[in-house]
Amino acid sequence: MNESWIKIIEAAYPMFMESGYRGTATADIAKAAGINESTIFRNFKNKENLFQASIEHYAKKAIKIDFDILEYSGDLKSDLKRMIKTMFQLTLDLIPSYRLLVKRSLVNDEILKGIEDELINQDSLFSHYLKGMVRREMIREIDSEIVTNLIYSQVFVSSFEHLVAKNTDTFQYDLEVRIEDVTNYFIKLLLKRGD
Repeated sequence: MNESWIKIIEAAYPMFMESGYRGTATADIAKAAGINESTIFRNFKNKENLFQASIEHYAKKAIKIDFDILEYSGDLKSDLKRMIKTMFQLTLDLIPSYRLLVKRSLVNDEILKGIEDELINQDSLFSHYLKGMVRREMIREIDSEIVTNLIYSQVFVSSFEHLVAKNTDTFQYDLEVRIEDVTNYFIKLLLKRGD
Protein backbone atom coordinates (compact mmCIF):
# COMPACT_ATOMS: atom_id res chain seq x y z
CA MET A 1 0.00 0.00 0.00
CA ASN A 2 1.90 3.06 -1.27
CA GLU A 3 1.08 6.78 -1.35
CA SER A 4 -0.43 6.59 -4.85
CA TRP A 5 -2.65 3.66 -3.80
CA ILE A 6 -4.05 5.70 -0.88
CA LYS A 7 -4.58 8.81 -3.06
CA ILE A 8 -6.46 6.77 -5.66
CA ILE A 9 -8.64 5.00 -3.07
CA GLU A 10 -9.45 8.28 -1.29
CA ALA A 11 -10.48 9.89 -4.59
CA ALA A 12 -12.35 6.84 -5.92
CA TYR A 13 -14.46 5.89 -2.90
CA PRO A 14 -16.62 9.04 -2.64
CA MET A 15 -17.07 9.05 -6.43
CA PHE A 16 -18.26 5.42 -6.42
CA MET A 17 -20.60 6.26 -3.51
CA GLU A 18 -22.05 9.28 -5.32
CA SER A 19 -22.20 8.11 -8.94
CA GLY A 20 -22.11 4.30 -8.63
CA TYR A 21 -19.76 1.91 -10.40
CA ARG A 22 -20.90 2.57 -13.97
CA GLY A 23 -21.18 6.33 -13.51
CA THR A 24 -17.58 6.71 -12.34
CA ALA A 25 -14.83 7.00 -14.98
CA THR A 26 -11.19 6.17 -14.16
CA ALA A 27 -10.16 9.40 -15.94
CA ASP A 28 -12.26 11.38 -13.43
CA ILE A 29 -10.76 9.44 -10.50
CA ALA A 30 -7.25 10.20 -11.79
CA LYS A 31 -8.09 13.90 -12.12
CA ALA A 32 -9.53 14.01 -8.57
CA ALA A 33 -6.44 12.22 -7.22
CA GLY A 34 -4.07 14.53 -9.12
CA ILE A 35 -2.36 11.66 -10.97
CA ASN A 36 -2.16 10.18 -14.48
CA GLU A 37 -4.77 7.58 -15.37
CA SER A 38 -1.97 5.09 -16.07
CA THR A 39 -1.02 5.27 -12.36
CA ILE A 40 -4.42 3.78 -11.50
CA PHE A 41 -3.72 0.75 -13.67
CA ARG A 42 -0.21 0.34 -12.23
CA ASN A 43 -1.82 0.02 -8.79
CA PHE A 44 -5.03 -1.82 -9.70
CA LYS A 45 -5.63 -4.41 -12.42
CA ASN A 46 -8.77 -2.67 -13.62
CA LYS A 47 -11.66 -0.46 -12.54
CA GLU A 48 -13.48 -3.37 -10.88
CA ASN A 49 -10.40 -4.20 -8.81
CA LEU A 50 -10.22 -0.54 -7.70
CA PHE A 51 -13.92 -0.55 -6.81
CA GLN A 52 -13.61 -3.70 -4.68
CA ALA A 53 -10.45 -2.38 -2.96
CA SER A 54 -12.14 0.94 -2.12
CA ILE A 55 -15.17 -0.78 -0.55
CA GLU A 56 -12.98 -3.14 1.47
CA HIS A 57 -10.58 -0.39 2.59
CA TYR A 58 -13.27 2.02 3.81
CA ALA A 59 -15.47 -0.61 5.44
CA LYS A 60 -12.53 -2.14 7.33
CA LYS A 61 -11.22 1.32 8.27
CA ALA A 62 -14.63 2.14 9.78
CA ILE A 63 -14.85 -1.16 11.67
CA LYS A 64 -11.34 -1.03 13.15
CA ILE A 65 -12.25 1.53 15.78
CA ASP A 66 -10.61 1.87 19.15
CA PHE A 67 -12.89 0.50 21.85
CA ASP A 68 -11.65 -1.05 25.08
CA ILE A 69 -14.16 -3.49 26.59
CA LEU A 70 -12.18 -3.59 29.83
CA GLU A 71 -12.36 0.16 30.43
CA TYR A 72 -15.17 0.83 32.90
CA SER A 73 -15.26 4.19 34.65
CA GLY A 74 -17.91 3.05 37.12
CA ASP A 75 -20.21 5.82 35.89
CA LEU A 76 -23.03 4.15 33.95
CA LYS A 77 -23.87 7.18 31.82
CA SER A 78 -20.29 7.89 30.69
CA ASP A 79 -19.58 4.20 29.98
CA LEU A 80 -22.78 3.69 27.99
CA LYS A 81 -22.33 7.03 26.20
CA ARG A 82 -18.79 6.01 25.15
CA MET A 83 -20.14 2.76 23.69
CA ILE A 84 -23.00 4.53 21.87
CA LYS A 85 -20.67 7.26 20.56
CA THR A 86 -18.42 4.52 19.14
CA MET A 87 -21.46 2.93 17.47
CA PHE A 88 -22.40 6.32 15.95
CA GLN A 89 -18.85 6.76 14.55
CA LEU A 90 -18.94 3.28 13.04
CA THR A 91 -22.42 3.75 11.55
CA LEU A 92 -21.73 7.23 10.13
CA ASP A 93 -18.57 5.88 8.45
CA LEU A 94 -20.38 2.84 7.03
CA ILE A 95 -23.66 4.41 5.85
CA PRO A 96 -22.25 5.56 2.48
CA SER A 97 -21.30 1.92 1.73
CA TYR A 98 -24.55 0.25 2.78
CA ARG A 99 -26.38 0.62 -0.53
CA LEU A 100 -23.43 -0.98 -2.33
CA LEU A 101 -22.85 -3.64 0.30
CA VAL A 102 -26.44 -4.85 0.04
CA LYS A 103 -26.14 -5.22 -3.75
CA ARG A 104 -24.38 -8.57 -3.52
CA SER A 105 -23.82 -8.70 -7.29
CA LEU A 106 -21.60 -5.59 -7.11
CA VAL A 107 -19.28 -6.53 -4.27
CA ASN A 108 -16.99 -9.56 -4.32
CA ASP A 109 -18.28 -12.37 -2.04
CA GLU A 110 -14.90 -12.70 -0.30
CA ILE A 111 -14.87 -8.98 0.56
CA LEU A 112 -18.49 -9.14 1.79
CA LYS A 113 -17.66 -12.15 3.97
CA GLY A 114 -14.67 -10.35 5.51
CA ILE A 115 -16.73 -7.23 6.28
CA GLU A 116 -19.58 -9.36 7.65
CA ASP A 117 -17.15 -11.26 9.94
CA GLU A 118 -15.67 -8.02 11.26
CA LEU A 119 -19.13 -6.57 11.94
CA ILE A 120 -20.06 -9.76 13.83
CA ASN A 121 -16.86 -9.34 15.90
CA GLN A 122 -17.81 -5.71 16.59
CA ASP A 123 -21.31 -6.74 17.74
CA SER A 124 -19.73 -9.39 19.93
CA LEU A 125 -17.40 -6.78 21.46
CA PHE A 126 -20.30 -4.52 22.44
CA SER A 127 -22.27 -7.51 23.71
CA HIS A 128 -19.33 -8.48 25.98
CA TYR A 129 -19.14 -4.88 27.17
CA LEU A 130 -22.80 -5.00 28.25
CA LYS A 131 -22.23 -8.40 29.94
CA GLY A 132 -19.37 -6.78 31.88
CA MET A 133 -21.72 -4.01 33.00
CA VAL A 134 -24.19 -6.68 34.21
CA ARG A 135 -21.40 -8.50 36.12
CA ARG A 136 -20.37 -5.23 37.75
CA GLU A 137 -24.04 -4.70 38.66
CA MET A 138 -24.09 -1.41 36.74
CA ILE A 139 -27.17 -2.51 34.78
CA ARG A 140 -29.88 -5.10 35.37
CA GLU A 141 -29.72 -8.65 33.98
CA ILE A 142 -30.29 -8.50 30.19
CA ASP A 143 -29.83 -10.45 26.98
CA SER A 144 -26.82 -8.46 25.80
CA GLU A 145 -27.10 -9.54 22.14
CA ILE A 146 -30.70 -8.34 21.89
CA VAL A 147 -29.82 -5.03 23.57
CA THR A 148 -26.78 -4.57 21.29
CA ASN A 149 -29.02 -5.05 18.25
CA LEU A 150 -31.60 -2.64 19.71
CA ILE A 151 -28.94 0.03 20.29
CA TYR A 152 -27.52 -0.49 16.79
CA SER A 153 -30.98 -0.09 15.21
CA GLN A 154 -31.59 3.14 17.17
CA VAL A 155 -28.13 4.44 16.27
CA PHE A 156 -28.56 3.53 12.58
CA VAL A 157 -31.90 5.35 12.27
CA SER A 158 -30.60 8.38 14.15
CA SER A 159 -27.34 8.45 12.12
CA PHE A 160 -29.26 8.24 8.85
CA GLU A 161 -31.59 11.09 9.88
CA HIS A 162 -28.54 13.07 11.01
CA LEU A 163 -26.81 12.70 7.63
CA VAL A 164 -29.95 13.51 5.63
CA ALA A 165 -30.61 16.67 7.68
CA LYS A 166 -26.95 17.69 7.58
CA ASN A 167 -26.48 21.35 8.42
CA THR A 168 -22.74 22.10 8.42
CA ASP A 169 -23.20 24.89 10.98
CA THR A 170 -24.74 22.64 13.65
CA PHE A 171 -23.59 19.17 12.50
CA GLN A 172 -21.32 18.38 15.47
CA TYR A 173 -23.72 19.85 18.02
CA ASP A 174 -26.66 17.90 16.52
CA LEU A 175 -24.60 14.68 16.62
CA GLU A 176 -23.81 15.20 20.32
CA VAL A 177 -27.53 15.77 21.03
CA ARG A 178 -28.42 12.53 19.22
CA ILE A 179 -25.76 10.57 21.14
CA GLU A 180 -27.09 12.04 24.40
CA ASP A 181 -30.71 11.16 23.50
CA VAL A 182 -29.90 7.53 22.62
CA THR A 183 -27.75 7.21 25.76
CA ASN A 184 -30.53 8.52 28.02
CA TYR A 185 -33.09 6.22 26.39
CA PHE A 186 -30.96 3.12 27.03
CA ILE A 187 -29.97 4.16 30.55
CA LYS A 188 -33.68 4.16 31.45
CA LEU A 189 -34.06 0.76 29.78
CA LEU A 190 -31.00 -0.83 31.40
CA LEU A 191 -31.10 0.59 34.92
CA LYS A 192 -31.75 -1.96 37.61
CA ARG A 193 -35.26 -1.80 39.07
CA GLY A 194 -35.31 0.43 42.10
CA ASP A 195 -32.27 2.51 40.97
